[in-house]
Amino acid sequence: MTRRPDGPLPAGAAVVCVALTQDAAAATRALAGAGAWAALEGDGPGLASVLSGFDGPVGLVGVAAGEGPAPLSWLRRVAGDWLRGSPGAPAVLVWPAAVRPRDGRPGADARGWRPVTGREAPLRSEAWEGLPGFRHHLLLCAGVRCKAQGSDAVAAAVADELTARGAHDHDVLVTRTLCQFPCNNAPVVSIYPDNVWLRRVSPGDARALIARLLEEPDPPGQPERLPRGATR
Repeated sequence: MTRRPDGPLPAGAAVVCVALTQDAAAATRALAGAGAWAALEGDGPGLASVLSGFDGPVGLVGVAAGEGPAPLSWLRRVAGDWLRGSPGAPAVLVWPAAVRPRDGRPGADARGWRPVTGREAPLRSEAWEGLPGFRHHLLLCAGVRCKAQGSDAVAAAVADELTARGAHDHDVLVTRTLCQFPCNNAPVVSIYPDNVWLRRVSPGDARALIARLLEEPDPPGQPERLPRGATR
């Protein structure tokens, strides 16, 4: 069967900008202007609830914050999951490339919009049924003060160290959080189930931190611990 060529949005279609990652939320709101927006993760309106508010066709534009790969496939999967569970739902189409803020929003008459069919990969699979077998849960604060004092660089350094060792969720599960509260000690990192808090963590501390969590022999010096009961 010949594939129908991608085309413009149907007449009267609404356009919804969707943040593909948590750090793209602000850019997505700005790009949407007075229009609707949604977020695939983190704070912001969920895509399913936003789609449920329309009774006509909708075009989805995935918005990415940085230059790296963007999880655009998740946009189609979430939209497909909603479509399968919404009999009689209006048509949903997706712009085929992630948009950066500098690119601007594609117009409804631009050719390339691709329909969501409902046959997209499901959100559930056997691979995601069980709990991950990680030994440590590393919580990296991304609250206002921690972010202003370099927590993004700490997160990047931690990710690099885990990648270099081939150790990710099965050994150390990393989660970015909002404010963890002892803000005078920013950037703050907490570790569970160890119940250990670290203060003023720098990117240079990442190697020592991950080495100790993975119980490597003779790890380098550890970042400074935050005493329990420290002030904010």
